This record gives sequence, structure tokens and C-alpha cells, in this order.
Amino acid sequence: MKLTKDNYLEVLNKLDACNYAIIRYSEKSNEEVNFLINLINQKEISLVDKELFNDLIWLKIELKSELQFIKISYKGSNGLSIEHTYDGEHGNELTYKNSNGFSYEHTYDEHGNELTYKGSNGTSSEYTYDD
Repeated sequence: MKLTKDNYLEVLNKLDACNYAIIRYSEKSNEEVNFLINLINQKEISLVDKELFNDLIWLKIELKSELQFIKISYKGSNGLSIEHTYDGEHGNELTYKNSNGFSYEHTYDEHGNELTYKGSNGTSSEYTYDD
């Protein structure tokens, strides 16, 4: 379901968003909602608001390719930076990296099934699927 200014609360309810998120977003003005909808329809998003960053990551996980952005980054006042990238077709996460040196990457097949995971800490996984 595409997220719009007219259905975003309905979408949050269907996704079983916590009551805190639903209340917080139900109290937003039309201008704030329009900003949020315009923001998620960008290809790349850079934020300094950690709570909004986490909200958008959660929405991306839940709605996958319904959200247009393929890169989202956060830069905190404490020096922490985080970046996620996603594929444009399925909305799957491709990479994650943070300023503490941790990163990981995923690969997927043409159907969006995860094939590999490789973390900077030495962890890795490979997946296979029956036809």
C-alpha cells in the first residue's frame, strides 16, 4: 500500500505500529505530514533527527518497495553516522555502515530472495532456495 497523506494513519494501523507512533503521527499538522510524504518519495534522504530516521527505517522494512528512497543516512551531533542503501526493485536492504566501523551487505536474486550476508565483523551467511 502506497503511503500518502490521506492514508498514512491507516497504513500505520495495518502495520501494527506501536500506539506511541500512531499518536505521534496523528498529532502532526497537514504541513508536517506533507513534508513526511514528500521526504519518503525522494531517492536519497539525509537526516539529523534520529527518531525520524528510525521511523523511516521501520517503514522501509515494512513497506519495502512502496517507499521510493534507496539511500538514507543519519548524522548525529555526537558524531555517529549511519547509512542504509536499498535496491529499487524490491526495497531490500543492500548495505549498512556506521561511523564506528561496522558494516554489512546483502545480495539478492532476481525475485528478491536473500542470497548472501557479509558483515565487517567476519560473519557471513549464504542462502539457497528450491525452485
